[in-house]
Amino acid sequence: MSKIDATRYLNMNFTNDDTLRVVFSVAAALPVVYIGFQAFWWALRRYMIEKTTARNQTQTIGKPRKDGKLRGTCVVAGGSIGGLVCARAMTFHFEKVIVVEPDEILVDKRSRVGQWGQIHAFHNIIVKSSDALFPDFRRDVKAIGGHFFHPHSMYWQLGKDMMPFPPSDDDCEELGMTRMGLETIIRQNAFKKEYGIEFVAGTVVGATPDAKGERFQGVHIRRNDAKTSYYQEADFVVDCSGPVCAGAKWIQRPLSRDGTSASEVKTKWGPVQRSQYFPDVAYSTSVITIDEKLLKERPSLPRNPKSWDNAGFLHLVHPSPSTDPRASMIFNAEKNTIVFSAACKGLASELPDDLEGFRNWAESIQNTTGNRSLPPYVLDIIDIAQRSKDEFGHDIVFNKYKFTNCHLLKYTETKVPHNFVAVGDSLVRVNPIFGMGVSKAFVDVLTLDQILREKASASRGIPDRLSKAYFAKELPRADWLLQMTKDLDFGCSYVKPLDPGSKLSHGAPFRWFVDGILTVAARNPSVAKTVGRVFFFDAPPLDLMAPSLVFKAVKANLFG
Repeated sequence: MSKIDATRYLNMNFTNDDTLRVVFSVAAALPVVYIGFQAFWWALRRYMIEKTTARNQTQTIGKPRKDGKLRGTCVVAGGSIGGLVCARAMTFHFEKVIVVEPDEILVDKRSRVGQWGQIHAFHNIIVKSSDALFPDFRRDVKAIGGHFFHPHSMYWQLGKDMMPFPPSDDDCEELGMTRMGLETIIRQNAFKKEYGIEFVAGTVVGATPDAKGERFQGVHIRRNDAKTSYYQEADFVVDCSGPVCAGAKWIQRPLSRDGTSASEVKTKWGPVQRSQYFPDVAYSTSVITIDEKLLKERPSLPRNPKSWDNAGFLHLVHPSPSTDPRASMIFNAEKNTIVFSAACKGLASELPDDLEGFRNWAESIQNTTGNRSLPPYVLDIIDIAQRSKDEFGHDIVFNKYKFTNCHLLKYTETKVPHNFVAVGDSLVRVNPIFGMGVSKAFVDVLTLDQILREKASASRGIPDRLSKAYFAKELPRADWLLQMTKDLDFGCSYVKPLDPGSKLSHGAPFRWFVDGILTVAARNPSVAKTVGRVFFFDAPPLDLMAPSLVFKAVKANLFG
């Protein structure tokens, strides 16, 4: 071998050895990188569960404080579901709790709740929280014919295809009943004598600051049967007044103890800015009683469990907002009650007035998704409901409701009283078509319970800036929900942006991504479960951004 050939041979061997060394190094590093990424994702997900959900707090709510109750009175302004649940939670923290609500304790219809007779979804976080706060909750639900069901029994079609929620052995239960039924149960339970909640039929019309202008020291209540208001001392004030957001007005226009303007006290509170948009959403809903003689003729349900006693949504079709602004829903509520509901954005005049109109509405939406007709069992359910009226005289009345603005009050960006918080629609109001509004109010209550346990003590009372701590904690748990539903809503031309600089084009990449996720979820039960967990407040929205899921969503959009 010549000298030149020997040199070439040595160089070739060196090069091959170097390549092999790199290959082996990369191969050895890959498991480490994979394990490291998995550990990072696990830690990040655990952090986001705490930051963006209140799942962990369902384990602590409803338990006595270790240091005893705080002295003084908590006033809850508003007695809808959020206000009543909040009042019950506050009984674990304060010596005295007062609920101020214009409607009487037990009424057949709530005058202040426009969605009283409309369709609702009650997710697992409601079930877990109610179990913790009201020991007789399950018994009372079953006593009026309500039931609990798992997501895999639901017939949800988000986009073009049905979501194949897989059977599960976990405790993710949904609640099958109407808004009227749930609120009646919560009202009856909240005002049991042993809880000691005082009820005032009236309205909180204002609040009085203390001498330093740092806290509320009392509120002004006008009873329903009085023309003037009276002063009530308050150590903690919770605004549960709903979309009127009364708390923001109390902060910006405080009253003196005699009810006049408190101009002598400089509070530096407010103004409270608001982010909002108009979704132009309307509903037409009928709660129909199926006559007992027809119950055995109800159709078999094609998805397990086939028993009607364990079924919730029997039909829900909601195409992509950019494709069709309409939705149709059939819900199995308490006892022998079925709820039929049509919803839309910008097409309120076209909403159905009877079951035949509902059938046509649902058929039209089904055609939009690419399926030619409604499933036979859905048509049979509609026919059974119509027979209840024709043969047995049960009423069928479609009640219409038009939703106003969605909003977020930016309490984190202004100074507020140390002993004031807002819960439910008083803080964040989302489009009800996504079925998250009542659950979001429970998240607020869970967050408030958490902050009071962490920050307040029986010896020191309510610390300075407790309200700031609450709003800072709750904002990430509520803002993602508003932003997600807002971005989806902005795919519809009927929606009206109201914030300066806001445009319907905003959120287009997210809508494209969601279309891909829904396409994948319709084919993959595991992905469907992930989507459901996020929508049901049982998992962080981070789960939708898992790298494998992002890859599948992009692939589905690009290649089908």
